[in-house]
Amino acid sequence: SEASESIESKEARERHLYLLLMKKYGLLFTPGMSMRSERAGFFRFVFTAASEEEFDLGLVRLRKAVEEMRNR
Repeated sequence: SEASESIESKEARERHLYLLLMKKYGLLFTPGMSMRSERAGFFRFVFTAASEEEFDLGLVRLRKAVEEMRNR
């Protein structure tokens, strides 16, 4: 369970997801644990400086990532 998982394990899993999203899908999120989130798995992303086309592309990439991960 998550409650018994070590902080190191949570950080490793979060980092793995961070790197996968960046390298495979071209998405750059800030891992929550690096922002002092109390729980692993939360990410921060900023889209206010993106054009409408870039924002739409990011949503397409995020949808693809989620769909592929759900279908594993």
